[in-house]
Amino acid sequence: MASESGFNPVPAIVHLLAIAAGLLLGLWAMDAIAPDLPPADAEAGLIAPAETGQVRADDVNSLFRAGLLAEALDALDEQLGSSGALIRVHVEPGRLTTETSSSARGFELEALDLAAPERIIELIAAERPEVRGLEDAVFFDFRVNAGERPGWYVQLASAIAPPRTYVAPPDGSRVRAGGTP
Repeated sequence: MASESGFNPVPAIVHLLAIAAGLLLGLWAMDAIAPDLPPADAEAGLIAPAETGQVRADDVNSLFRAGLLAEALDALDEQLGSSGALIRVHVEPGRLTTETSSSARGFELEALDLAAPERIIELIAAERPEVRGLEDAVFFDFRVNAGERPGWYVQLASAIAPPRTYVAPPDGSRVRAGGTP
């Protein structure tokens, strides 16, 4: 009985096609289930969920409120890691963003007095009766100023007569009209 000895390439080709199909299917599945991460150069921040709609400044869900600002800063602290010196925290009613710098002297999140936004608006409203409260605030920035000391910068709504910008120390204990962003 004679046997033919020879190499049959079909099993090798089938195995290679199966490996290629497995790799492609695996990459497709990973792309489908992996979260969309922000780019590496994106600043840390939080945005209110889309289903909450536009958050009003005086709303109970506004980040101008001390309790919600505390929760947002806790979540932000987890995002920041070691991304450089924090030089600005920008707070809008439904959004919180940051700015960092590798060359500037910054501050820690713990430097933010959580009750300062409400306190600052109360001080402004005490000076100006046309300011009704948080509903007239557009945003609060906690930032390093020119003297490299952090402080608050506040922008009021355009419906309010000038001055619309105010600055305050970190604890929000007093306000001064003017200031540059």
